[in-house]
Amino acid sequence: MKSVITHGSYKTSYFYIKIYTKKDIQTWLKEDGNIAYWIHEIIHYLQDLVLPYNINQILYKAIGFEEVISFINKEGYLKLDFNDNWSQQYNDLKALSVKTFGSLNQNEISGARDFLEYIAYKIECKLSPNCDEVSQCRYELVDLFFKDRGFPSTSDAIKICVAEFCLYNDKPLDTLYRLFNDKNLLILINKNEYQEVYKYLMSYPVVAFDCENLKTEDIAVIRREKLIKKLKCQYNGYDAIVKWIIRATSFIMNNYSGKFLFSDIYNMDTTNSKIELKKIIEKIGIPLVLNSQNQCISVGFDEKEEKQFINFYIMRKFMSFVSHKSSCCPICDLCSTNTIKKYLKCKIKKGIIIGEENCYYNRFLNNYGICNLKYNII
Repeated sequence: MKSVITHGSYKTSYFYIKIYTKKDIQTWLKEDGNIAYWIHEIIHYLQDLVLPYNINQILYKAIGFEEVISFINKEGYLKLDFNDNWSQQYNDLKALSVKTFGSLNQNEISGARDFLEYIAYKIECKLSPNCDEVSQCRYELVDLFFKDRGFPSTSDAIKICVAEFCLYNDKPLDTLYRLFNDKNLLILINKNEYQEVYKYLMSYPVVAFDCENLKTEDIAVIRREKLIKKLKCQYNGYDAIVKWIIRATSFIMNNYSGKFLFSDIYNMDTTNSKIELKKIIEKIGIPLVLNSQNQCISVGFDEKEEKQFINFYIMRKFMSFVSHKSSCCPICDLCSTNTIKKYLKCKIKKGIIIGEENCYYNRFLNNYGICNLKYNII
């Protein structure tokens, strides 16, 4: 998920932000790291901790990693271009959230990502000093939908609130259609009654795959508890990560339960919005921030925690690696910046990645007892 103005990106479900600068990342944070200049990525980062839809994606990726490790332990090797039950489940979940907006004459496929981008973009434009207007479907999906349905003058505040509510459901785009069949809600939208829309949606029933008749705060609690249960038995040696997720989500639940956080941030004045976001970041930190050369730093964590977050980053690279065909070590770019450049020569040789004993990747594999992992490139 790339920002419009800050030249950065956030990788959903893995809690790291990448800033496209060659500056030393610690220097960048001190000199240019004003929250207004990377607000887009920060919003995406918080979405992963707040919104049930995002929390569910983290859960599915944890299941995916579990499936890969299970296959390795059973078969004794790993076929690259890996495709097992987890990926089909994850794809099905995405497919259920995606439809084509034919009536809007858009060629792009629209889905949950568009809601996430819309919220981040609108907040970024309000809080950042140099935000330019863009005409890209993912940033204007909700605007287009409201206009198509006969509500071209609805305030951004209401549209953000509606988009945020949709992401409390497992099928956000279907939820948007459902909402526009509710005559009572449409009356409130037509009157531009933001507070009334907010209250109405806060008590509106959420639709989820595994539970019924829940309100927004109920589904948030259920998704959080399900994720924590999975993480506790899933990630060997990642106790600091699990503790951080528990601490961060507990802070969110204790302070923002029964609220639409992103709608509230948007509706504050600019100064208070920045103060609120700064308070959250100071409390929960940011696991990893990387520059364009993959130099990384943790914000608000000690050395042990930072090492675990690096491993979590490697897990993401590993999962991307196993789903494609490649002969290169998946984290050469990380090693070249943060360790010794000779690791750049790590290649798959006779089905095994050859690298230094203490390189990041070998340490990651060793953590799961698969340091002599053999690959079968199909």
